[in-house]
Amino acid sequence: MNALLSLLASIPSSAVEIPKAEINNAQLQGAISVILAVAGVVAVIFIILGGLRYTISQGNPQDLEKGKNMIIYALVGLFFVMFAFLIVQFISGEIF
Repeated sequence: MNALLSLLASIPSSAVEIPKAEINNAQLQGAISVILAVAGVVAVIFIILGGLRYTISQGNPQDLEKGKNMIIYALVGLFFVMFAFLIVQFISGEIF
């Protein structure tokens, strides 16, 4: 083990170059926007599914509660997605 450590220590630092990822601000903002858009679409789908579950529950209290909870959780998730989008837009300087 000591031999391996001494071998690694003998390698000059200029011989080991770590390539740097070249990501510009537009690419990063585009990727974040796509992720947030997908999350928003998923939240809307869950709102629709919760509404369907609530509607077809036929008065069953457990199914009514499940549908209502699904709608509430999806709305909370959608709120967080919209808030994250506003933060990204504010940081990138495209808003305000």
